[in-house]
Amino acid sequence: MAASLTYNNPSLREDLLDIITNLSPTENQLSTGLSKSKSNSSVHVWLVDSYDAVTTTSADKITVEGADYGAGDVTNPTRKTNYTQIIRQDWKVSGTEQATVHAGMQSPKAYHMAKAMVHWKDKLEWSIVNGVAAAGNASTAREMGGIFDQVTTNKVANAAANFDETLMNDYFAQVWGTSAKAPDAVYVKALGKRVISGFTAGSTKFTQVNDKRLINTVDVYESDFGVVKLFLHRFIDDVLAAASTGNIMILREDTWAIANLREPNNFDAPKGGDYEKGAILGETTLEGRYEKANFVGKGYLNFG
Repeated sequence: MAASLTYNNPSLREDLLDIITNLSPTENQLSTGLSKSKSNSSVHVWLVDSYDAVTTTSADKITVEGADYGAGDVTNPTRKTNYTQIIRQDWKVSGTEQATVHAGMQSPKAYHMAKAMVHWKDKLEWSIVNGVAAAGNASTAREMGGIFDQVTTNKVANAAANFDETLMNDYFAQVWGTSAKAPDAVYVKALGKRVISGFTAGSTKFTQVNDKRLINTVDVYESDFGVVKLFLHRFIDDVLAAASTGNIMILREDTWAIANLREPNNFDAPKGGDYEKGAILGETTLEGRYEKANFVGKGYLNFG
């Protein structure tokens, strides 16, 4: 008599862990860490002002005794605009799927709604970095201008050179010179991070940082202009100046804000069949409060 063995027994239930581990990368440092603002229209407008530059002579700093008041020139704030972008992530679950008992989830609908929210946030993160402002029309979607699009004063379109420590500190100095603000965050992808980790003059190190995006420690770089945090960013090299190169953002993070016209929410759609469907939908834009306090660069050969 043949023994009952497990090799070909179709009645055996598969050994399925009752935990679903989602390994998809979901680093959203900017959409999580930047301050929040409010937009009241699809064309978001804010004001930017600056102080007068200090001249290099004493002529405008001295006054003759008894002199009358003059009619000094003043400058008004300038308007900046960006467009709100509608971001949508659809989900759909069949009636059978919803009724079936699943490992790792009590409700497929709730599970896929939560997953759609993660995808929505990834789309926002990508747009904060790479979006190109577009007003849109009846057949073309509006698009927010991202950081690379908004920073124009301190910008390298295609370096076509290797990034090194001297260059990074030159960029820090450039930002400080145009804004009197020191940068506090550097964003690069993996190869760029490895290059910066090899710098020694600024004593790259681990330190405790009070930042809700960070769990325990974070790499920092101590420059002549202060300490900057070093972030890996998954989407920063999605739009390149040239093949086999990489990008960098050197930011003063308090000069940016996410302005929501409509907070992201789930919206169930009317049934048209044996299923439930809906979408995570929100409308938002990026507020660049002082682009001169930031630097963006593309085309670094040793980053690609």
